[in-house]
Amino acid sequence: LAEGLRWHWESFPDYLDARDERPRDIDVAALVPHAPLRVFVMGSRGVDREPATAADIEEMQRLLKQALDAGAVGFSTSRTLVHKTSDGNQIPTYRAATDELKRLGEMLSGEQGHVFQLISDWEDAENEFDVLRQTSARTGAKGTFTLLDLGAVTKDGRPLLREHLR
Repeated sequence: LAEGLRWHWESFPDYLDARDERPRDIDVAALVPHAPLRVFVMGSRGVDREPATAADIEEMQRLLKQALDAGAVGFSTSRTLVHKTSDGNQIPTYRAATDELKRLGEMLSGEQGHVFQLISDWEDAENEFDVLRQTSARTGAKGTFTLLDLGAVTKDGRPLLREHLR
């Protein structure tokens, strides 16, 4: 990524402007990624996966709203051990607090066509699907998820889906 991109943006609206500078042959819809948002607000505390304070969450909400207003189509988070940093550590959102996710989801709007994307290990599938259900119920935003093949937990995801999608 460092070789293929000019990193000359700081905010998500700046990123969208930078993206528009590059020619492309397909349409692109951008989700606000939770990990960079968390690190931007929390610094090393975010990198170290410390719990976000109320002030941290409020600032993440403000920046997420700014990004959505600028044209982001939604929000994406990952709470899976499969996603790691370049040095092999867990990413800043690994096991991020459920309350943090729900509070960020409050910024989404179904009327605007927003999406909440969740990637998880599904160890507590009820809790994970509850984040998507509550966000959808409160905001009208669509919830999407990635079902990874993590062996015994999700080798055959059909029972998991039947139990939790209603």
